[in-house]
This record gives sequence, structure tokens and C-alpha cells, in this order.
Amino acid sequence: MDLKLRLATLDDVEALCKTFFSGFADNLIAKYAFPPTSADVWDFWRQVMAHDIGDTNMHVVVVDDVSTTPPTLLAFGKWKVVQAEVDLPPPPTKWPEGGDQELAAAFFGNVWKKHVEIMSGRPHWCLVLLSTRKEFQRMGAGNILVKWGVEKADADGWECYLGSSVEARGLYEKYGFKEVDSLTYCNGEFYQSLMRRDKRQ
Repeated sequence: MDLKLRLATLDDVEALCKTFFSGFADNLIAKYAFPPTSADVWDFWRQVMAHDIGDTNMHVVVVDDVSTTPPTLLAFGKWKVVQAEVDLPPPPTKWPEGGDQELAAAFFGNVWKKHVEIMSGRPHWCLVLLSTRKEFQRMGAGNILVKWGVEKADADGWECYLGSSVEARGLYEKYGFKEVDSLTYCNGEFYQSLMRRDKRQ
């Protein structure tokens, strides 16, 4: 494998959606809120991906295996530049009808509230989402995406913030993230670790 990082384009939207569903296949929130068998769930994520690629405060970066022809998109990350609370709007009020809308609204609403509470309006880089195709996990793509973002934050002298599953927490701890709070759902079966990384001088 030959892994290379680049910025996403609109031509990547379909591959980004496939990578999301593959990487989050075992995630309970995604399983119930965004079942990949639903057409409107796919439409929802296509719109989200396209919107984020066009958002000037969002950096959608992908890792390709360029040893294949054409290159294979293995993973992506969304790093958001948050300069003030105005850059942290509340989550959507409408979620896909094909999924558990009540769960989606509750989960993402609480994630947003915690984000605002923990970061208190301080400028920071936020890793909104990171997903690696299931068959390529633990092969280095996630490291490349996290390293890219923390280096950007370090250049700005800013903190970083993210939400992590239990399984991914070790990757983020490797780059200096520490748990500062948490959320639990699905009768305690799903644990979301809320993590912050101090700014580097």
C-alpha cells in the first residue's frame, strides 16, 4: 500500500458515503440512526458530504491507496476550524425518516451541547468525523488524518476537540487527546468519549 493524503472534491461524495457506512458498520448510533438500507439515509449523507466539502471552515481530507489504479479511497476525516461559538451552530432539526430520528436528535443535540460547554467559545480545531473502510482499519490511514489536523492546530496555537468511540480512543490518546466528559446511549451499550487536546506553544 502507498497511502497519500489530499483534500476531498465533489467527485468523492459517493466514495465518502460508502466509507462512512463501512467504517461505522458496528457503531450502534449509526446502525439505528443511519441504516444503510434506507435510500433517504444515503441521500442525507450525500447532501452532508457535498455541503461540508464546500464549507470554507471545514477541511474534508481523504487518504488514498495510490498503488491501485485508480487510487482507492480508504479513509476520510472532517476537521472544522472553530474560531468562536458562532461557528458551532446546532445540529439539523430534520433527520432521515429511514432511521431512528428521535435517537439522532437526542444524540447529536447532546453532543453539540457538550461541545459548546467544554470549549466555552475558545478557538480550536474539531475533528467532526473520521471513518476508515472496515477492511483497511488499523493500517495507518487514521494516523495520517489525525496527524494532519493536530499539526494544523499546533501551527495556530489552538486546542483540539473530538468525540470518540471506545475502540478509537487509543488512537487519539496517542496524539495527546484526553477524555474530559462522556455520553452513554442504548442502555449503556454505547459510550461516547469527549476528548480535548491542549494547545501547543
